[in-house]
Amino acid sequence: MMGGMRNWKTIAAAIARKGFDGISERDAPGFALASDIPPAFVADMVHKALRGFSPTGDGNDDLIELAMRLFEAMAPCRKGIARVASAMKADPSRLIPLFLPAAGELARIVEAAGLRTSPRAGVMHTLRLMHAITASLPVFLADDTPDLHRTLAHLAQRLAMHPAQG
Repeated sequence: MMGGMRNWKTIAAAIARKGFDGISERDAPGFALASDIPPAFVADMVHKALRGFSPTGDGNDDLIELAMRLFEAMAPCRKGIARVASAMKADPSRLIPLFLPAAGELARIVEAAGLRTSPRAGVMHTLRLMHAITASLPVFLADDTPDLHRTLAHLAQRLAMHPAQG
């Protein structure tokens, strides 16, 4: 829905209240299935993170900046994200339909950071980013600092484990 962002805060509040499996189309207009919500959410949050971004030329710094913009965009929906994460953790097979759409969206971040120097590099950096974001999600969900300092520190540490080359 690029014509206008969905009201993710309202949808996240409904998920936080009812649980991921208790969500209905009335709570999330335009979604017949709860499993359709996470890919659309990721797409809209990436779109928000990329809005107004200007690369510095340092791919690692730009990747951290964009990943933090993504977490900042998701911050108002934390309680709903926690309920979705809990449902996914209880049944990891639910992650499969989310993997490819999320990878496609995160590839846009990698490209904006200037790290897609070849198709192989794009895939490797996208997987690196997916790993760092997934590993940082529990920190993000518990981060009560106003500027998400704990999330930034964890994310930077994860991305530094395998920095961009070249």
